[in-house]
Amino acid sequence: MPPSLYHYLPVPMDEVWKDKDRRGFRLLLVTGRLVLLVGVLGMAATLVYFAVKANSEACQDGLRAEQKCHNVTHHLRDQLTRAQETLQDADAACNSTVENLSATLTHMKTQEQKRQEQVQDLKDEVTDLKRKIREAQEAVRQLRNEINACRQMSPKNASSRRAISIGLVPAALLLLGPAALRP
Repeated sequence: MPPSLYHYLPVPMDEVWKDKDRRGFRLLLVTGRLVLLVGVLGMAATLVYFAVKANSEACQDGLRAEQKCHNVTHHLRDQLTRAQETLQDADAACNSTVENLSATLTHMKTQEQKRQEQVQDLKDEVTDLKRKIREAQEAVRQLRNEINACRQMSPKNASSRRAISIGLVPAALLLLGPAALRP
């Protein structure tokens, strides 16, 4: 005789497995919903926590400090822009001044070169005039020597001395005249 404790319902195996699948699916569904609910509640709690933190005095101070920093940065950026524009204007003015000074320097160098050429021409002319003066003085010295020689030869003939003396003056003037008249 079979034991009385074991009592099985005569159910086909397909139905037993279907019932077990439904229970497993329901259990999975309920577990998923619970996990989702816990996740949503955790996120909501975290959101509330961060909302409270965001509205805290320290966070508000940080926002004010950030805004102040932004304002100072904007102000400094404007000042930098103005300084760069001023620097560009000054640079342009300096470039213009350098160009003007370069042109003036070139003009002054040209004038200096012309003056040096004029000075050299004048020095050459002075040298030439000195040479002519020496030549004229040498000619005068020779004429005086000739006059003295003539005087010594004939001291009795005074009229011829005067003629020679009168002849010397035009000769000296002729020698010195072209040099004196030269520009």
